[in-house]
Amino acid sequence: MFIRDLVRRLATVTPERLAYVDPARSVTWGEVHERSDRLAAALQQLGLAKGDRSAIIAYETVDVMEHWIACTKAGVARVGINWRYAQREMRHILDDADPAAVFVSADCVEHLGRETIERLIADGRRVIGFGAGHGLPLDVETLIADAGLFAAPEIERSDVIAVSYTSGSTGMPKGVLLTQEGAAWQLASAPFAGGLQSGDVVLNNLPMPGFPIYLSSYAMSRGATTVLPRLFDPKATAALAREHGVTVMIAVPTMLPAIIDAAGDGLDAFERLRAIIMLGSPSTAGILARASAAFGCELQNWYGSTETNGAICMLRDADRAAFPDRDLSSSVGRPLLHVDFAILDDEARELPRGETGEIAARGPLLAGYRNNPAETERALGDGWVRTGDIGVQDDAGFVFLQDRKSFMIISGGFNVYPAVVETVLSQHPGVHEVAVVGAPHPRWVEAVVAVVVRAPGSEVTAEEIVAFCEPRVGRWEVPKHVEFVDALPMAASGKLDKRGLRARIAEAPERLPWPATAAP
Repeated sequence: MFIRDLVRRLATVTPERLAYVDPARSVTWGEVHERSDRLAAALQQLGLAKGDRSAIIAYETVDVMEHWIACTKAGVARVGINWRYAQREMRHILDDADPAAVFVSADCVEHLGRETIERLIADGRRVIGFGAGHGLPLDVETLIADAGLFAAPEIERSDVIAVSYTSGSTGMPKGVLLTQEGAAWQLASAPFAGGLQSGDVVLNNLPMPGFPIYLSSYAMSRGATTVLPRLFDPKATAALAREHGVTVMIAVPTMLPAIIDAAGDGLDAFERLRAIIMLGSPSTAGILARASAAFGCELQNWYGSTETNGAICMLRDADRAAFPDRDLSSSVGRPLLHVDFAILDDEARELPRGETGEIAARGPLLAGYRNNPAETERALGDGWVRTGDIGVQDDAGFVFLQDRKSFMIISGGFNVYPAVVETVLSQHPGVHEVAVVGAPHPRWVEAVVAVVVRAPGSEVTAEEIVAFCEPRVGRWEVPKHVEFVDALPMAASGKLDKRGLRARIAEAPERLPWPATAAP
């Protein structure tokens, strides 16, 4: 069952149930079906056909979901553009995706840039605005009002439903091709494994430019309601939870301390909260303990990526209860049933459980990269989709994420996985947040550097951090330098920008307590 079929059936069975709500407006399933039908018809009248692409740049609002659903109905591939990108990256995506239509919210017009908009119009692209005062040639509400009947095209499982651009942390963003079948499987598998219910109200705090559009589609699988915040604001999160009776919240782990701090004595706003879905980056024991104490609800850990078409592993409280003698604080759970799962060595051989290698999956995942046959062959040549993450699977099937393959530090010939050191350091009461990266070292080639945000009121020193770490990790894993910062840098995707952090340290070697002389 494709997404468009699900929306149509929800509009037939429960047309009055609230589907989406943002700070400005809300729509029922009946309304979202009608409006997306009319918008799909408008796309056809603008000349878009099945297989074309339609881009959108906007904050997280109901308009984004209506555009997404309209695209799925018309067989048009949705291209979400992150407004947090630099204009150079946005122009790259537009050139690579070659969309026939570009939707821009009024508050993102300047993010995209007038010069870029004028070039799009000159190239014959349909540029469509929404929101008061957008000043663009076409208007969404006018198109919807004037639309004729929608003629639904035939949809195949292999049809591209979205071109989801990666964060660009390794260069310019790459367009991952996701399919109608992959989206259907993701919506059938992850929400049911996570226990979503028809009466849930889901608050999604994550941006939706790429595949995270699924995060605001999961509730669709149960006919539940999704709250969209427009922008993540820790201070506003409690108010949204109280106003709408939020029962499930989606967040990256680093958002949770900020939400708790901003709520202060108002944590009763989350009294209906029964589950938090964490994804985007590994959660530390410190964050887990604080979130559990503050919210008193189930803490789920979902693991996946753009290339894996969303979640492929999940950890729930039931897993922790079933294995009380195991430390699952750094686990991302067990594989979901819609994928085959493996840990591979460098020669793509499956490793036995207990051995460390690259996490890979096989199933209805990415279909390739747009305009990039070399990367497509690399990703899909043997059928396994490699995540770029290093991990290990234990005898009970639990997967432990150790780190990004590209983040691994080789210090004195020893492999150091930053996530291992971060997990230890996060347990120090004086540490609010921590990131571990490698820095060039004249003797060890690379040395471990810990970048720490102190906990409120803490005056923990570098010496104390090192002393805390020494008995808990290998000697080669102990930080050779500790740097304190007010906040860790975040990438456009909302995740920790570890590459940017590593580059910042490399560009300022004078801050390191050793000479910046290359190792022999």
